Amino acid sequence: MENPPLRADPDARPAPVLLRIPGHKPCPLPPAFIAVGTLDLFCMSCLNYTARLTCAGVNTEFHIIPGVFHGFDLLMPDSPQTTLYNQLRIAQIKRMLGE
Repeated sequence: MENPPLRADPDARPAPVLLRIPGHKPCPLPPAFIAVGTLDLFCMSCLNYTARLTCAGVNTEFHIIPGVFHGFDLLMPDSPQTTLYNQLRIAQIKRMLGE
C-alpha cells in the first residue's frame, strides 16, 4: 500500500510555547529560538533540547508548527506555515538585537 503524500494543513496554527522555570538563574548563553514541524524527524529531539536548555536557565522560545516537515520553508515558500515561521523568526531576531 502506498503512503499518502505529506501535505501541510493550511488552516493549522502553531502551538507557541515559551518555557521558563521560575527561580532559575539566567544562563550566560544567548537566548534560543527553536521552531520545528510536527512531521519533522527531529521534532522530539528539538523538544528534548528545548527542555534541556530551559533547565539550564537559557531563555528559550519554542514553536511547534503543525503539519510541516523538515525544510518546509524551502519547499513551500508561499504556504501560510512558512509565512508564520518567517514572522516568528524575524520577530525573535529583532528581540535579540534589541529592536
